[in-house]
Amino acid sequence: MNLFQPNLRTKTTLQILDQPGILSWPGGGKIAVYFNLIELQDVENGTPGRRYSYGTLRFRDHVESSIVLLFLSRTRLTIVGGGIETAVSLYGLNSFTVTGPIVPIRAAEAIPQGTKEFAAA
Repeated sequence: MNLFQPNLRTKTTLQILDQPGILSWPGGGKIAVYFNLIELQDVENGTPGRRYSYGTLRFRDHVESSIVLLFLSRTRLTIVGGGIETAVSLYGLNSFTVTGPIVPIRAAEAIPQGTKEFAAA
């Protein structure tokens, strides 16, 4: 319940926990991660409203600080895994906000879990 808007409620519409995925950027850079993603939706008087999503991640393998800085400096990143693909922006090394639609994908469209390579763009 919101004290300023007593008829406003927030509900969880999607929860993806501790899933393997690939964090990538245009130009071919990619690295293996595990991530959590939560999607929330405001509901006022029974009417669905604004949706917003955020998450946390951790790198599967040790990542050199120069590579981490490349990811932090990119404004357009993509996470694929957990049955979804979406655009994200990193807030820091471990957290992100979703900046695009969350698109369901089939397992055949996902990037293989063994992917570890990256390429600086």
